[in-house]
Amino acid sequence: MHTSNRGLTLLREPLIQFLFIGAMLFAWDHYFTLQRDDPTQIFVDADRVTWLVDVFQQGQGRLPEREEIDKLIVKWSQNEIFYREARAMGLDQGDEMMRSRLILKMRNVLFNRIVQEPANDDDLRQWFELNRKKYDIPPRYTFEQFPLAHIQNEVEAKQLAKELANKPAPEHFASNLRSYPRRPLTNIQALFGATGSDALVVAPVNHWLAIHSQKGWHLARVTEQHPPILADFDSIKTRVRKEFQEVAVDLQLVEMASQIADKYQFHRNFDDADLDDILSSARNFKPTSTTANSRTLKARAGASKQQVN
Repeated sequence: MHTSNRGLTLLREPLIQFLFIGAMLFAWDHYFTLQRDDPTQIFVDADRVTWLVDVFQQGQGRLPEREEIDKLIVKWSQNEIFYREARAMGLDQGDEMMRSRLILKMRNVLFNRIVQEPANDDDLRQWFELNRKKYDIPPRYTFEQFPLAHIQNEVEAKQLAKELANKPAPEHFASNLRSYPRRPLTNIQALFGATGSDALVVAPVNHWLAIHSQKGWHLARVTEQHPPILADFDSIKTRVRKEFQEVAVDLQLVEMASQIADKYQFHRNFDDADLDDILSSARNFKPTSTTANSRTLKARAGASKQQVN
């Protein structure tokens, strides 16, 4: 009993409490230090996301969407796995290669393991039908538009469109008239957004329509509608085969990377608040000219072919 009371008395001493808390903090820090030193632990913190956002901006001249950030993180983590695997295999011995070179070496190791089997016509045709949207030529529209520099409200813009109906553009607007031959819907959407473009393509041909954009009110009209052109499998069979084989290779690479990734643990050491701060700080970004170094940075960030074009 005496010993127990003495122990309780010691625990009440400020110095003992301080030492105890210090020991706990040391143990906690030591544990997480070991975790970070473990090559199977991959951490993505706010600094890493900031770097990925910056590299994306250097390549694209705009902020990435949140979904694009997730893709960049996945690609970077895959590259990090390749990098660590390459080092574990000793592929970095004998020189001071950059991380990207090691990643490339690891990719080459995996590519050499890929077995490419020739695709038969049934497989190719099935792939073609599943991905027909990328082979068909979508509807296209020939349209024209001019801005209403001195008209700032919807009522006046719609009244002018009604008065003009299907007549030529007035002379005092003719100098600002712009024509766009055989353009896909995406071009109209880039000018007038989804709502404006949808209204324009269903409006009567050659009739002016008042449409609002970020730059103000415009009058626009479709002068010709060009129907979609369905792709013919036999005429583009070579292209279909090439793209089918590329996807088959990518799927094998993903499968092999997934098998390697099973021994890694992935940690996201940032939250939505960190991401909001990163995007907020990046909004004042000004794109710089493309250099060999910036192209290397884009590759290291894991930007896809579609992203870097």
